[in-house]
Amino acid sequence: MNTKQEHATINNERGIISKKGGRFHTSSPFAQENLYTILWGDEYVCNDTYSVKRESLNAISLYHIVSGKMEFRYNGQHFFANEGDTVLLDLKKPHEYRSVSKLRLQQYLIEGAPAQRYCDYLTEQFGYLYSPSAKLALLFGKIQQEVEAEFMNEHRVSYLLHEIFSRLVMQETSQISPSVEKARQYMNRHYQEPISVDDVAEHVLLSRSHLNRLFRKELGCGPHEYLLQTRLNISKELLTESRLSVESIALQTGFQSSTHYIRAFKKATNMTPSYFRRFFNPLAGTAESSELIEN
Repeated sequence: MNTKQEHATINNERGIISKKGGRFHTSSPFAQENLYTILWGDEYVCNDTYSVKRESLNAISLYHIVSGKMEFRYNGQHFFANEGDTVLLDLKKPHEYRSVSKLRLQQYLIEGAPAQRYCDYLTEQFGYLYSPSAKLALLFGKIQQEVEAEFMNEHRVSYLLHEIFSRLVMQETSQISPSVEKARQYMNRHYQEPISVDDVAEHVLLSRSHLNRLFRKELGCGPHEYLLQTRLNISKELLTESRLSVESIALQTGFQSSTHYIRAFKKATNMTPSYFRRFFNPLAGTAESSELIEN
């Protein structure tokens, strides 16, 4: 591009030099309820005057910085995104962003109930800014092909968006810190005992709150949830591989009582331990459907 073109702008869109030709898309009712969908998306080149400031927009936005640098102000935070970075924002909150230099940007406005839940999980656990990944760049390229097509395949788009979200999680949780690994091993060894999160935190020389933050960032759950999952998973093995009573299994897996165990098991699986045992062991007889918890 020559200098004159570099500083040109598209009508009504200050700072945007060129677009690839993305389209708006109206999702089917099924997709809105069950899939990850795209309302609009495109790749465009901007000069350093490009900026956006809104109070709200009813969509989630994925930004992939192909080249250049952007500045974001969102939810009380101020940060910069560089080449290769990905940014995820819920635009229902006030947001402001701008180009810091010449910019090539891929942006996709996402809808769908599952996407909202995954976005909430990601931003609560890991924040808004994600570091570069060659696989993510490839996935964004495939998304761009879909938004440029005359007909957007909703199921293919949903698959690609889900993979992007999944890779954002895996990218942030690929490394487990020594403190979390030590805490995890401690709980795996002592799950039969009446240990608490405070005991685990003391063992790894961290505060309870700091340990909780590390667990949620690296494993996607708190230490209490991890300990409960460990106890429940081992109890499932005992239910299917032994003839121990439910009361004995409860005590052997660290629960305060069989009542506490049954309540926790029901909440996690939507069935009682006895029903679970008979379900996975046909020789145990037909389970009563009344043992299922009504939704």
